[in-house]
Amino acid sequence: MVARDRTAAPRSATAPRGCAGAYLPVPVGIQVNWPAQIRRALSCSHYRVAGHQWVDGIHAIKIVSVTPAASRQTFWVDPATYLPVRALWKWPPGHGAHGMSLAGDLRWHTPTTAHLAALRVTVPSGFRRLRITGLPGIGIALDIGREVAVPR
Repeated sequence: MVARDRTAAPRSATAPRGCAGAYLPVPVGIQVNWPAQIRRALSCSHYRVAGHQWVDGIHAIKIVSVTPAASRQTFWVDPATYLPVRALWKWPPGHGAHGMSLAGDLRWHTPTTAHLAALRVTVPSGFRRLRITGLPGIGIALDIGREVAVPR
């Protein structure tokens, strides 16, 4: 008898509706419901479970991209929370990134009152709040749609 990996989302012969945006974004400066997005990406067959691996004391689920894309993606996900603990992107030469890769470890704080309070920033005197739409000249758009404080 072969044991089935219960952490993997079920796969179907045809992808369900709503799979067009079922990819995992670079986790920098954006808000994502990671558990839901990871489950959706797996159920749409854009990613597959490729085993387990220890990452900083967590026996993480290794998830890799399988559909053709400009980058090859690997995520290591905490099986208890379904939050990514490590992410890796690799762009092949000729896709504008010249064989570049981006890797990072992620840490998640519990949503305590103190942690949430640290997210509320007061605009300092002499500055005003502006809404930004991207950063020019950077290959990865950081903090899209966020508000920032700039000098008056």
